[in-house]
Amino acid sequence: MYLIKKCFERHSCNLCVNYAKQQQQLDQSFLFTYYKAYVTADHSNFGKLNVPPNEFFNFINQLDDVFIINFPLLAVEPNVGSKLKNLFDNIPFDHPCKNFDIEFLKKLYIRLRIFHSINRLNKNMLTTTPKHTQHR
Repeated sequence: MYLIKKCFERHSCNLCVNYAKQQQQLDQSFLFTYYKAYVTADHSNFGKLNVPPNEFFNFINQLDDVFIINFPLLAVEPNVGSKLKNLFDNIPFDHPCKNFDIEFLKKLYIRLRIFHSINRLNKNMLTTTPKHTQHR
């Protein structure tokens, strides 16, 4: 998962690596990863796929729920990232490593979601023909 990878670039210790690898069951709750998994020569569970622990996955889902509800309202205001971050600060997440940078994770998530939301909106606008330009 991209978020874990980027967090590891910032801080990686044995505790963080073990936490990230603790997920041993690949089931349909990880639907995307479930379908991306493949049989490997060493018969490992996920090949090189990183499957986040349930707690991490649930935390990101909670961030996503808050983002989906609030972004359409906040997008037209100044400091949308800061306002989303303030809302995210109310979502608990307990990582076993005291050096894991949860603030970096939240800010990275905000940047990614805003980028992808605007990107999707721009693509939708390009594929939608305005009524005043349609030929009769």
